[in-house]
Parts: sequence; C-alpha cells; structure tokens
Amino acid sequence: ISGGRSAIQDAVSGLQDEERERICAIGVSGQQHGLVVLDENKEVVRPAKLWCDTESSREAEELGEALGWKLGPAFTGTKVMWLKRNEPENWQRVRHVLMPKDYFNYWLTGEIATEASDQSGSAFFDPVNKTWDERALEFIGLPAAYLPKLVAPIEKVGTIREAVAEALRLPASVVVSPGGGDNACSALAAGAVADGTMVMSLGTSGTLFGYSSKPVLDKTGMICPFCDATGAYLPLVCTLNCTEVPEDVRAMIDEKVTREELTKLASEVPAGCSGVSYIPYLRGERTPNLPGAAGAIVGLRYGMLKNAGLLYRAAIEGVTFSLLAGVNAMKNFGVSDLKELRVVGGGAANALW
Repeated sequence: ISGGRSAIQDAVSGLQDEERERICAIGVSGQQHGLVVLDENKEVVRPAKLWCDTESSREAEELGEALGWKLGPAFTGTKVMWLKRNEPENWQRVRHVLMPKDYFNYWLTGEIATEASDQSGSAFFDPVNKTWDERALEFIGLPAAYLPKLVAPIEKVGTIREAVAEALRLPASVVVSPGGGDNACSALAAGAVADGTMVMSLGTSGTLFGYSSKPVLDKTGMICPFCDATGAYLPLVCTLNCTEVPEDVRAMIDEKVTREELTKLASEVPAGCSGVSYIPYLRGERTPNLPGAAGAIVGLRYGMLKNAGLLYRAAIEGVTFSLLAGVNAMKNFGVSDLKELRVVGGGAANALW
C-alpha cells in the first residue's frame, strides 16, 4: 500500500508547477484479481493477496464446481473463501472488499467505488449484465454490503481530497476516473478498441487479449470473461510464466551474459530448436489451469545443454506456444478474425520474440 502511494507521488514528482496546474483528471490502473480488505474504519486488515497467489486452488475448484465453469485461483472470490477459511480472525474484521486500484482511488478521493473491467475478474460479477452475481456471492458468503458501488467508464469516482491535493501539489478540482484493470488499460493505450485488434503482453505473466463487441463465456476457464475499459468486452488468456522463463535460462548460463548476446545466439538456431521443447510451467500454470505443474525440457540430445542459444530460444518458443493456444481458443469462440497484433511489455523489446 505504501509503495503504491509512493508510486502515485513519483508519477507527478517531476512536473513543474505550471504543468501541475494543467492536470484536470487522474486515472489509476492496477493488477487485476488482487484482494484488498478494509475494516469498519477503512484501514487495511492484512497484506493484499495478489493475482499470482495460488493458495486458493482448493477454493477455486469448489467455487468453479458451484458456478459450472472451471475457475483458477487467481480470481478474487477464491481468495475471499481462502481468507474466511484460513484467517477467520481477519475475516471478522472485514467490512470492505476492494481490488488494488480501487483502494488507491479511495485514498485519492475518500470514495469507495469500482468498475466492470476489474470486477469481471472477481468471479462474483456478472460480465454480461455488468452487475453482482448473487449466486456466487451467496456461495462465497460475501455480503453485497461489503462491495464497492459500481460506476460506468465515463463516470467519475470523485475529486481528490484536500490532503491529497496538498501532498501531490495538484489543483483541488482534479477528477479521478474509475480507471481499470491493468490489461483493460493496456488494451485502451494500445488502441485495441475495435474487433480484430489484439494485444499480447510479454511480462512476468503473458497475456493475450483484445476488444470484443460481445461477451465471450468459456466454461473451460481458458478464456477469461473480462470487460474492457470502454464498456465493451475483453476476452483474455493469461499464463503465469512468460519473461521469467528465458531469464531463468540466462541465470543458469551466466547472468553476466546480456539478453542481447543471448538473443543473437538464439536467432542463429533454427525454429523448432532441433526437436527441443521447453514446457514453461516453472510456477505452476494458470492456462491451462495446472497450479501444481512443473516445467520440463524434453527432446535433449548429447551436447545440447551447452548450447546457450538453443536453450534460450526453446524457452521463448515454449512461452509463445502457450499464448498461441489462446489465440486458437479465441477463434473457436468466434472472436473476430485477428487483423492486427500489438505487442507490449518488457519482452516486446526482444527483436527475435
């Protein structure tokens, strides 16, 4: 929480006074799925449980069975169930259930509110009707009174508090928008606001998502039924393992070797890596939903472990094929033909990738 507050302050720290005076609105984005719980005084009860926390795998199975679709432990509802079951003393104090960016909007404005793009990753939100899913709330045991008010993308959460205006040296009239989940805001920034345009984000996690004028409801759980930041939909595939996989290869070889050097070696290796396949499930996996899975390198022959370029390319290919499975799944669900793919994230800087 303190780190997020510092980040907001850092975002405006380099601005001159005349530039600060020109700011009329702020929008906050943040990791989806994270669970932030506040007490009756709106104080944080415990550290946030982030999207990549897989402790709620058991709860995900139970909730998914009850709702009739396969659910991963990333979804917020599973984390609420875990908290109730494993930390009852903390749950007894909870009066507000928020997403990470919603907490910062509260800090900025004093208002507790949320919007569809973030809540569509909660498992207790109806993405079609864009309201709370009463059946899911009942199964989880989450009172609707604990949830924020829902606002539309074009509505405002509020204006910044006087103390915030003074701390950030901003006009007291600055409006705070609802913001959105990280992927929804990434799609907006990348211009994915029409059917046929998709975004691939190559970061710690790998994500593939794009605008859709209609909801995509995949009961297998491979495609997340997200909403976007414009009021439409954002079908999304997410993998837990992405840029960390080739980075792990680099650490194994020699961290002094640069990414550029390894990329050059990898570009000299034929596609397919002479039959070597890297299964990149180093942290378990979300897509497919295998939280207990492990990674593997198969197809090795004598001498290949000495070939740094081959291993680096195999890692990149393994991650890419995980995301390609998502492209094919979206096609099967009638998402418009892919006309343009826009690549973002740290991995986008890798020319070979």
